[in-house]
Amino acid sequence: MISSRPAGLAILIVLSALRQADAACMTLDREVTPGPFETIYICRNTLTKPVYTIVRHYVGDDSFNMFNFDPMGANIVCTDYELAGRKLAECRKAGLRPIASNYKLKKAKLETRLLSAMNRAQRDSLYQTRTLFAYPDTAEAIDLEQCFVHIAEDRGITLGYSRENYMALSTCLIRFEGYLKRNKKFLLSLY
Repeated sequence: MISSRPAGLAILIVLSALRQADAACMTLDREVTPGPFETIYICRNTLTKPVYTIVRHYVGDDSFNMFNFDPMGANIVCTDYELAGRKLAECRKAGLRPIASNYKLKKAKLETRLLSAMNRAQRDSLYQTRTLFAYPDTAEAIDLEQCFVHIAEDRGITLGYSRENYMALSTCLIRFEGYLKRNKKFLLSLY
C-alpha cells in the first residue's frame, strides 16, 4: 500500500517553493520504464489578486485536478478525479462572499464577469476592443470553453466564468499565466 502522506508533503514543499520564487506555473514530467508517464502541473497567481492555486497530476490514464479560487473570499474549491476509468468531479463554493466583480491592482483593474450575465453583443464588443491577449481566441468560442480571459490594450483585464463550471476557469487562468510568463514587460507595467 502506498502512503499518501509523502505525496502530500511533496506537494506542500513544491507549493511553498513556488510562492517563494514568485513563479507562476511549473511542470514536472517523469517517465519511468517500465511504468506510466507522469506530469505534475502546479500554478499559482502571478498577480496579487485574485488568489488561486491550480494543481493537475496525470499518471498514465489517471488524473487528479484541484482548483482553489479566492480562498479568503468566495473560496471556490474544485476537485476532479479520474481513477481506473471512474470519474468524480465537483466544485463547492465554501466562502460566504460572492466572487468579487473587481480586483484593484496598482496600475490596472481586473474585472470578473459571470457568463450568464453577458449577452452575445457584450461578448463581441469586448473582443472587438484593441486586444493584447484573449483566450479563447474568439468570442464565439466562449460557450465551448465556459470561460474567457481578455486583456485590452489599456491593460484592463477581464475574466469570465460560469457558476455551472468553475473548473473551466482554471484552464483560462493557465493560459493567462502563460501570457504573463511570456510578456514580462506587460507584467511590470501593472506594478
